Amino acid sequence: MVRHPTQCYSTKEVQRILDAAKRASLDVVPLVQTFGHLEFVLKHDRFASMREARDNYMDLCPLSNGAKELVLELISQVL
Repeated sequence: MVRHPTQCYSTKEVQRILDAAKRASLDVVPLVQTFGHLEFVLKHDRFASMREARDNYMDLCPLSNGAKELVLELISQVL
C-alpha cells in the first residue's frame, strides 16, 4: 500500500482511534467514496474518461470503461 507521508494517519494513530471507539462501544465503518467525491482520482488525465461530466472531476460515470474496476480497487485497498 502506498501512503502519503503527511496526509494520512499512522498505524499507531489508527489503532488509538479504534481502541477509543471500542471503549465507547462504537463501530468504525470506513468511508469509501464510489460515485461522488472522487476528485482525488478523477483529477488525473489518465482517469478523465471516467468522469460523469467532462469538465467536472468530482463524479464517476458508473458506465465508463474501467469504472467498476476502479471502485473495486478503492474498496479493496480499504479492506
